[in-house]
Amino acid sequence: MVFPLTPLAVSVNHISTAIGDNLLQIQRIAARRFLVMASASLDIVLVNPGTGKATYQDLANDLTAIEPPLWAGLIATYMRNHGHSVKIIDAEADHLGADAVAARIEELNPTLVGMIVYGHQPSASTQMMVGASAECTAIKALNKNRKILIVGGHIAALPERTLREE
Repeated sequence: MVFPLTPLAVSVNHISTAIGDNLLQIQRIAARRFLVMASASLDIVLVNPGTGKATYQDLANDLTAIEPPLWAGLIATYMRNHGHSVKIIDAEADHLGADAVAARIEELNPTLVGMIVYGHQPSASTQMMVGASAECTAIKALNKNRKILIVGGHIAALPERTLREE
C-alpha cells in the first residue's frame, strides 16, 4: 500500500534533513577542535594583565572590582572558531604577579602571547599598562625570543610611545 505524502510528512522530512545537516556541521566542528586539542603545540595564550596592587596599592585587597576578561574571551572564541588553540591567563582574577604569569607562559609554550590591555571604561587600558608592561618584561626575561602582541586602547592611541616606553 502506498501512502501519499501529507504536509506533516513533508514538514517532518525537512526537519530531519535540517537536523542531519546541523549534526554534520557540529561533527565537523568537533573534529576540527579535537585535532587542535590533540596537537602538541598551543597557538596563543591571551593574558588579561594583573594591575590591582600596582594601581590601587592596599585598596586592591578589599575595594577594587575585578572585571571579567571580556575582550580576551571574545578574541579566544573567534580564534577557536577558526581552528586555533587558545588559553587565557586572567592575572587580575588569579592575583598573579608578573613572574607567575611569565612562568605559566613558559609552561604552556605558545607560539604567540597576546597581552589584552582593555577595560570597560575608556582609560582602563592606560591603567592596565603598569601590569602589562611588568608582565611583558618578565616574559621576555625568561625567553627573549617569545613573540608578544599587545592590543588595547592605550596602545592604539600611543603606539610609538608605547613601543619606546614599554
